[in-house]
Amino acid sequence: MHDYIFHHQHTLTDADVARFAEAVDLERLPYARDMSRQRGFDRIEEDV
Repeated sequence: MHDYIFHHQHTLTDADVARFAEAVDLERLPYARDMSRQRGFDRIEEDV
């Protein structure tokens, strides 16, 4: 799954990533909370 996400990172939507999270049995509420916080987002943007 990592390779797929990496190779398609520029075309994935939030809904795609949420489906992946569900597919690997992540708990929905903690996932949604963590995604909404966008912690580390600034650092990621610096690298792009």
